[in-house]
Amino acid sequence: IGLCAVLFSTFISCGSKAGQSEGESQPQGETVNIVIGDLVEDRIGFNVWLKQRQEAFDEAYPNIKVKHVPEYASDAFNQLKTVRDAFSVVSANTPTILAVNTNEYARQLYYEGYIKTFTSQINSWEEKEDINKDILDGYTYDGEIVGFPITIETPVLGFNKKILLERKDELAKIGQDYTALKIETWEDYKKIAKALTYTNSSGLKVSGAGMTTQDYYQSFGVWATANGFDGVIQNADGTVSIDWEGNTSMVETIKLFADLKAEGSISMNIDVSTTNYFSYIWKGAVASFTYYPEWATWFAANNLDSNNIDIYNFPAGEYATQNDINGTSPIFSIGYVVNSKVSDAQVDAAAKYIEFMYGKEAWESKINFAYDNMIQFVTYPVLKSVDLTKVYADLTDNWKNAIDYAFNHMHVGKINTIGYTTDIRSMLSDLVSTTDISVINQKLAQLEETTKLSWLNNYNENVKGE
Repeated sequence: IGLCAVLFSTFISCGSKAGQSEGESQPQGETVNIVIGDLVEDRIGFNVWLKQRQEAFDEAYPNIKVKHVPEYASDAFNQLKTVRDAFSVVSANTPTILAVNTNEYARQLYYEGYIKTFTSQINSWEEKEDINKDILDGYTYDGEIVGFPITIETPVLGFNKKILLERKDELAKIGQDYTALKIETWEDYKKIAKALTYTNSSGLKVSGAGMTTQDYYQSFGVWATANGFDGVIQNADGTVSIDWEGNTSMVETIKLFADLKAEGSISMNIDVSTTNYFSYIWKGAVASFTYYPEWATWFAANNLDSNNIDIYNFPAGEYATQNDINGTSPIFSIGYVVNSKVSDAQVDAAAKYIEFMYGKEAWESKINFAYDNMIQFVTYPVLKSVDLTKVYADLTDNWKNAIDYAFNHMHVGKINTIGYTTDIRSMLSDLVSTTDISVINQKLAQLEETTKLSWLNNYNENVKGE
């Protein structure tokens, strides 16, 4: 696949547009109005991009009138409810399209009847074959493309280089070079985490593994995805079933956490909340952490820039290796979904807007704009052929190699996983209180039954329309 990091920020309008020649405008026709839900505030120059690119779109498509309204919690855990609520209203500000932060959310919204498909629009897009196939498959159900993928996020393992240097002798005792860690298995990671757990010269307790029970993206969810865990099973009719008890992958994932906790190597011992989790990273209280490269600028603002972070991929778990899944690097794909209440003409107009904003020419122009304006916010295109030469030039080898590996060994969730993102997170502290697999399975059996009686039955009734 060969995708890599790209600086995502603002981009300037250019003469050449995706799907049309320079200076060419779309023919006049009946005016179509669409409403885009996106962030309307100054964020790393984003409004500059929005204004300039929007002006270019208006010129290219004079018969499509675009209205922007504030973003609807596209990065919130309750995003499904938020999107449902937004699409259930009929008003001048009801979004035509909204971005969702995973293809799994798009699939669930489609099952529930809240969104239409982009099947014909994407199939006729000249850049369709350039879309990462695994990502597009994740947005496809029963032959229908239920969302328009735009960007990709991939978590990697970040290590504080200052801590690695300070603990180089302890790492050497377990056969690890602090400048080039070998993390091929979860056992490797556990040994490294233990070696990086200590009290520094200032009296600060440092945890080798920085994780939090509260945040799915910083803890269990990422590791479970890396291990190929799909413990919520999608049925043919859109309903879901739970398979937790005796699930080899899930038990292994939980045992990883339990072992780290038993060894005292994990920050979860102090029940780190999401907010405190980042403060612990800033002050060097955790040696390793789940890290999204697009956080680079944010981290730099808190005195931990990319030069002070070593990047590695998640190791393969036993279940992932045995079952030869697509890979071990979890991928979260952000994409647009279209309101089921809008007309076919509005769907076509929305697709043209997305193509214009996220086509190859658009991606490459925003990279240039980002460099010209010293804007650094890292994310990834879903298009394989985007020229990323400038981005590679600014990344050290381990960053480039880790990102390339992630996109060549990705695991894209293709089922609704909202069940374990809520119930498992809420019970994770209790689940990892023992390393006894029989006890873990007993706890999972109890949780599975409770979950079936709560959200699962209600969800299945919603999907079936009963």
